Amino acid sequence: MSTGKPVGADIRARKKSLPVAYALSRAESGALTDFYGASGELAASGEPTAQDVERVTAMLDDLGARTWAEERAQHHLQAAVASLSRAGIDAESETRLLALARMVTTRTS
Repeated sequence: MSTGKPVGADIRARKKSLPVAYALSRAESGALTDFYGASGELAASGEPTAQDVERVTAMLDDLGARTWAEERAQHHLQAAVASLSRAGIDAESETRLLALARMVTTRTS
């Protein structure tokens, strides 16, 4: 499934997504913290270049941010599946809720 957003859109907008927040909590001072700013404020103004986006993506991958976020999503999906099975709702509603949960946890860029 596609998110409908261009690859790197959140990085270009300097959004502190879940993988970014994870990486920032593990990154030492440097390019990643400079890109996103210190103390929560956004860093330099202006549109990041394609090279900036590639560099930030590489840093997130090096810090294991994407893998960590995917693992967390799967953990929460498994918990949701278990909760739904105990909820006692009708089969059609359960199927629809599970499809929605799977869609948001397995979407691609």
